[in-house]
Amino acid sequence: MSFTQELDVVPPSFTSATHSCSNIVSLPLELWLEVFSFACYVPGILDIANPRAIEAYSSDSNGIVLDNLISVAMKTKRAIGSVCRSWWWCIQPFMFEHIRIKSGAHALVVARRLEEVNERGTESCHPGRWVKRVEIHSSDQYWDEERSDAMVRILDNAPNVSVFSDLFCCSPSSILDHEPLLRKLAERCAHGSLRRLEWYSGSPSSLNRLLHNMEALEVLLIGRGFISSDFDSQINLPHLTTIVAGEYANSCRFQDVQCPSLKSLVVHRSVMPHSKFDIRSHFEIDGKVEHMRLNFEDWRTNYVPLENFNALTSLSFDFGRRFTASNIKELTHQLIERLEFANFAPHERYSRATWNCLREFMFGLLDKRALPSLSSIGFLVPERFLSHGQSLGSCRDLDEFWEPWMKACKSRNIQVDMSLGIEAQVGGIWRTFDIDHVLRS
Repeated sequence: MSFTQELDVVPPSFTSATHSCSNIVSLPLELWLEVFSFACYVPGILDIANPRAIEAYSSDSNGIVLDNLISVAMKTKRAIGSVCRSWWWCIQPFMFEHIRIKSGAHALVVARRLEEVNERGTESCHPGRWVKRVEIHSSDQYWDEERSDAMVRILDNAPNVSVFSDLFCCSPSSILDHEPLLRKLAERCAHGSLRRLEWYSGSPSSLNRLLHNMEALEVLLIGRGFISSDFDSQINLPHLTTIVAGEYANSCRFQDVQCPSLKSLVVHRSVMPHSKFDIRSHFEIDGKVEHMRLNFEDWRTNYVPLENFNALTSLSFDFGRRFTASNIKELTHQLIERLEFANFAPHERYSRATWNCLREFMFGLLDKRALPSLSSIGFLVPERFLSHGQSLGSCRDLDEFWEPWMKACKSRNIQVDMSLGIEAQVGGIWRTFDIDHVLRS
């Protein structure tokens, strides 16, 4: 059932057994709404104040896992609504909180239906009022002006949208370059409803123009492109707390942005000099960034000196890019409490010399003089390691590294956990580190 069909739904005819809900535990309405919210939660799609959930959400670069989670959540919502008339009414705000536009033609239909039902309803009660996220998920080759205008009409009839996204849009058309749509997004942000922007298909110049008018923005996810030098004045985002830069965000000039409230910086690509991607010059001045994710090589080569980020309490390293390091410097920081390692598989990817350097580095993390505040370490194990029989180590690695390292962690009361596969990572699901999975075959 599509979103437009949901708009046509009226309370179904319930049997006498279900109409009164007499067999259902009596709880205050507020508690039932909390239960429904938990049951229908899709990790990361609506979060504003939880940077770790947003980071996990962004790890699903193709949106495949999220697509399945959204489908399961919608089935749950419909099942809840089929129990009784009271639950049907309670679940309605959850049914309409997320609009996914699958094509230009779909945008036209959704815009028209929202206008129709909103005209029939009242200002305080219509489905558009419940919409929190509008997402373009189209693969159309071409969007004409009429279809782009339909997106403006959808936003006109959804005054409480807090998230706008085309992060998983596959259309080659630059839908977000439509000037009326950019103005409407800026207007929604100025009114205080739009707080999170996920950008992929639009041009860097369109993004620049938009960000100059979005001072209330709190979360920014960039899938492709970023901030250029098209404007003389800097972009001021005083409320921005989270930035996520995807692997195709290849022209990023953070020095053109003022964001004094930034707490979380997640970078899914290398920021080496040849990438024209600069994260150092601005953020290290204020020293307020509390969480960071970056490529391990960028830290190892000192391109990102962490000592300048003196407020960090959690740090994620991505080992996804192959390297042959002859030396790895010691990681030292006074405040870091949590370390996470993604794509860490030494025996599969690195030479013995590099592995020896990594082993020395990993044991160095447990030196209390280097990281006095460290209390937990997590490993994000990719799905490909599980599905292709790969592992984090061999029997020799177990004897030479894993068992001694785990004992050293235990002696310092450092918790070690792991998240297995992208579904667990997107869902924020962690389990205690299991040595059996280290030798998985």
